[in-house]
Amino acid sequence: MIRTDKFLEEHTGILYNELKNKEYGEKLSWENLRKLANLDRSVDMDTLYYIANKCCIMLMANDKKYLKTIFGYGKMIIEPNQHIGESKRKVKQSVKKYIIAGKILNATNMEMLSLEEQKEVIEKANKFSTLKMFTEEILLERKTLPDKRKSKDMRRTELISDIVTLLTDDKKDNTA
Repeated sequence: MIRTDKFLEEHTGILYNELKNKEYGEKLSWENLRKLANLDRSVDMDTLYYIANKCCIMLMANDKKYLKTIFGYGKMIIEPNQHIGESKRKVKQSVKKYIIAGKILNATNMEMLSLEEQKEVIEKANKFSTLKMFTEEILLERKTLPDKRKSKDMRRTELISDIVTLLTDDKKDNTA
């Protein structure tokens, strides 16, 4: 069943209102999330995942809470002291994705591309290479920082996020 933006927005808002006052550490099954979002059984899991992930973004922005996926179960509102580890895990995942993206670009048969397409492949390869190096540096530095500094370094995290956004921004194609 195809869902409209209005439907998704409405149910994301319903779920957000239900979750914003929940306690840290609370585990929520997919079935429980479905009920909290006021979704019936006809709504597919992809739609539920989408609504839960949008709700997660709202919780991060407004309530300083993060919904971590618990494989095969649902989501959990993780404790603030777990945000550092989750952030580190996400950086590691992105390094792996940059490596795969680089391999895809390296496998491009440049002879079959126009000059404009070749230029685009080279530009994207440079972006992915820069991002990969940048995230690897973050991981290396985090290993050497004392725990006190890790939790207080939010301005730096915001700067890193801004830099990654700038490096991945592509005015022609937002799928990069």
